Amino acid sequence: MKKAAALLLALMPMASMAQEVWEPTWVWDVDLSEKARQQFDNRSGGEGQCYNYFGDGWNESTEWMEETKHEVTASSYLAQQGNYKYTPDMANDGDEFTAWVEGVNGDGKGQKITFKFAPSKNTINCIRIFNGYVKSPSAYYNNARPKKIRLYIDGKATYDFIMKEDKPGEYVYHTHNTKDGEDIRLDNGKTFEFEILEVYPGKKWQDCAITDIVFDGTGIHD
Repeated sequence: MKKAAALLLALMPMASMAQEVWEPTWVWDVDLSEKARQQFDNRSGGEGQCYNYFGDGWNESTEWMEETKHEVTASSYLAQQGNYKYTPDMANDGDEFTAWVEGVNGDGKGQKITFKFAPSKNTINCIRIFNGYVKSPSAYYNNARPKKIRLYIDGKATYDFIMKEDKPGEYVYHTHNTKDGEDIRLDNGKTFEFEILEVYPGKKWQDCAITDIVFDGTGIHD
């Protein structure tokens, strides 16, 4: 992993965005108490895996993503280490054992991952972030994970994902909970940019990880 180093990045003024940004809905979390970890170990025969808690919602969203043409890029990513890759597409594969990990010195503040959708008849009504490196409790806590992520849609600050508890969880943006209350149309294509604004520090490494960002909507499994 990269050496610890301070990275100072200018953040956008908060006051001017007060009317634009929405607070997230906490959907569920994984209890990583000692008792829960022992239960994970007993079921998996080793270090417990959080994937047991990802259900049909993730599967359906992954299906929608596979059928809706898009590309994923990032401002940086950690170099491959052995068989492990940390490229932006790792946050787009529906796999709880992989993650996008940013690759700059410091804790990843200011780093971005971008999803660009081609024009289609599909619409988006839900965006899910599976925060941190959730393949195991040690992977989650040893690496940094976002505490606050800002979503930009076509360059406009739209929503803040705020991870109020430092636990792996599913953080969801529902379009019907916003002031517009409508699905996001992809008729002309759309760009979704996620910027890391705040982080929970890792116990061993500063590298900041996101397991998956998945979109769901209409047009595939109505």
